[in-house]
Amino acid sequence: MEQTFYDRGLEKSSQKKYAEAIKEFDRAIRVNSQFLPAYYQRGLAYFDLGDFRRAIADFNEALNLDPFYAKAHCSRGLAHLAAGNPQAALKDANRAVELDITYAQAYSLRGVLFRRLNNPAIAIGNLKKAAELYLETQDKVNCRRCLQQIEDIKKSRPPDKPKPTPPEFWEELKNKVLRGDLREALDDCDWLLRINRQDPKTYYHRGRIYLEWGNTAAAIEDFKKAAEYFQKQGNEIEMQRMFDLLQQLRSNPPRYAERTTPTPPPFIPDIPSPRTILHHKLYRLVGNWEIAQGLVKRLKNSHPGNPEEWYWEKAIYDIERDRGR
Repeated sequence: MEQTFYDRGLEKSSQKKYAEAIKEFDRAIRVNSQFLPAYYQRGLAYFDLGDFRRAIADFNEALNLDPFYAKAHCSRGLAHLAAGNPQAALKDANRAVELDITYAQAYSLRGVLFRRLNNPAIAIGNLKKAAELYLETQDKVNCRRCLQQIEDIKKSRPPDKPKPTPPEFWEELKNKVLRGDLREALDDCDWLLRINRQDPKTYYHRGRIYLEWGNTAAAIEDFKKAAEYFQKQGNEIEMQRMFDLLQQLRSNPPRYAERTTPTPPPFIPDIPSPRTILHHKLYRLVGNWEIAQGLVKRLKNSHPGNPEEWYWEKAIYDIERDRGR
């Protein structure tokens, strides 16, 4: 019975009668509350009506039923983007690529997101990959669309200077640290640095988080960066405060209680710091920094053209999948 309602819903959607389609998908779900395709298609219908909140809720239901449904991750990412939440959209796009490295739409979404995050090089890399995948499936329309986006990025003027981070963000970041959500707090800082790689305040806060985590070496590198960019801003007071903090750490390094989890790997200055959270996770999985780098290197050779963080995420995913996690 649910299949009949579902098929009617698909027909209504194809006719762009989205409100009527939703009613049919509602009926299918009432008959079978575990009918994943109905949640997914109803989410798409809500999206087409501009109701992004309900669309996200339906994609959440679909992913509760099947967390490995790449299309639902990508569609939820599009809804998050339309709702003004690019950080959540990027997480979904990355997850979709992890689950299906041949999923062109997920690469296309990442291209759009990295362009908005003022990272044209990574945006172009993702759009190129999307164009190649679309071409392989003879989807010339979307292939041309991606190529046109690449041309637009190349011709566009330099991005505007990023706007200051609102005080509410720093307050929430502080609350996450107080709650012990250090990983989530680091992710927030990493995201900010993708937008503005020269923000001294973000480097300072991330350094404080590293100290809480017990990684003094990474904290020192971030405080150095903070001092450098405070100096470029002409803020001598904050620059001196960073120098004083660095001197204190060098002369009297903090002592940490014995931990039940492995200490994060040392900070590696030749790898961009915004992705160190992934480095730590892969290091803990394999227990050896050289092995971790070797896994990433092999992925780069077999899957060229992806953003740096994709390789680390893929290595982590492969290991956890093989271990049955």
